[in-house]
Amino acid sequence: MPTIKSPPNGATRFPIIISYPFSNWYSSLWESEINYILTSKLACQVPAIVVSVDYRVAPENRLPAQYHDGVDAILWVREQTLNPNSEQWIKDYRDISRTNSELQNSTDPLLPLCAQDLVWEFCLPKGENRDHWYCNPILEGPNTSAVSKLGRCLVIGFCGDFMFDRQQEFIKLLMRHGVQIEALIHDFGFHSIDLVDMGWANTIMAMTAPRAAQGVSRNTLS
Repeated sequence: MPTIKSPPNGATRFPIIISYPFSNWYSSLWESEINYILTSKLACQVPAIVVSVDYRVAPENRLPAQYHDGVDAILWVREQTLNPNSEQWIKDYRDISRTNSELQNSTDPLLPLCAQDLVWEFCLPKGENRDHWYCNPILEGPNTSAVSKLGRCLVIGFCGDFMFDRQQEFIKLLMRHGVQIEALIHDFGFHSIDLVDMGWANTIMAMTAPRAAQGVSRNTLS
């Protein structure tokens, strides 16, 4: 755990890093001083919760025993994040709200992940995190039942957008509620591409205009 003062009130959350110390398979260094130093530094510098895996070693345990132990560690962390009676330190401090697209684009030049977190921290009610229906429409909220009342929707997205995975979740939400939807997903592009590339801005307008005339609402997570 990071050595910073943080009350378990949901306001501060940390990503979980699963560490396989040295991965040499034949000598257990899990309890070594060097592993403790390295994982402690990692936890403090990120900051993050670091789960260090104690795997079986050779020659008593040959491959794939070590791989199985690694998978068991991942499944254990997953179980802890889903179980309301999980380990208290994970329940109070873990952050599993990251999507793959956000992590892959964590250093986005326009809005890196740290800046996104800061913006949400400024905007959300005090004490709340990103698992809130204000910023995560997938969660049940007071207006969830109204989703089915939406008219036809056009969703435009780009695979290079850090919001791409959340956009896919949004599309699935609309489909679950029986909303008529047209999704136009492009292999290239990035978040807010229409603000810096007039060519794409004109293209998006060209895609939107005829549909708007037919009463289709647009959602562009770009």
